[in-house]
Amino acid sequence: MGRREEAFVEINKAHELDPFSRAVSGNIGLRFYAARRFDEAIAQHKKLIEMEPNYPIVHSFLAMAYEAKGRATSAHFGAYDYTANFAIAATHQNLRHEACNFARQMMQIALSPVGVRLSDSVTIEIPTPIHPGENLTGKQIEENLLVVHTAWRKHFNNVTDSLINGFYQSWDLHPAQLVPRYAAVYAFFLESFEEQEKRLRGFIDKATQAMLTDNQFDDAASAQGLLNFFTRALSCGAMTEIEVFEATGLSKNELDSASFIEIMKNRRGKETD
Repeated sequence: MGRREEAFVEINKAHELDPFSRAVSGNIGLRFYAARRFDEAIAQHKKLIEMEPNYPIVHSFLAMAYEAKGRATSAHFGAYDYTANFAIAATHQNLRHEACNFARQMMQIALSPVGVRLSDSVTIEIPTPIHPGENLTGKQIEENLLVVHTAWRKHFNNVTDSLINGFYQSWDLHPAQLVPRYAAVYAFFLESFEEQEKRLRGFIDKATQAMLTDNQFDDAASAQGLLNFFTRALSCGAMTEIEVFEATGLSKNELDSASFIEIMKNRRGKETD
């Protein structure tokens, strides 16, 4: 498992040389985590958060330590706190900034493997009319529609982008944002339903053939990604159990396993019974 004690010696030397380094302080916490000294890892990450409260990666590290002790179930990405901390101008603060993409990827790397659910940030443009009241001029009505539709489009695009990046949850600031959220989530799954159905059926057929001939199936990772697509579609209501079964041949119990490899192992077991 490496030379852990020497690693602690070297990282402590680095801390003595630069006690205010975020990278070094975060790495000390990671050394504790790797050594399964979770309480010390939590204390170290909290100390760094006191110094740098808007440093998102260390919040991910803290969540990892909490998860290891059974205390963390989810983590939320705060895009605007994060970008402000890096002096990004307000006009360029948005969910699609490259800095946000990097932070989300780090959260995925750190937290997804340990089962922490991830939530993306907010769309700050609220889809509400700028001209209140009923007796409005034609121009005011047009301006109201433009504001609402523009905000809807922005939230639709942000939700879609979150889904593409593997963030299946994010925040709504106003009930009117539920309209583009439902549209984005359902469109994400339904627009590619037929293509994903064909691909998953093809993988199942190949895996079954490999199983029957005692050969190795090498595309399990791709098949797992397709399985994730259908389990997510089912859980959000974009598809029903019957629709998924008719499209893929997978039962509810198989989908609940959330593992393509386990599904094929169980099917092999039934074939040999």
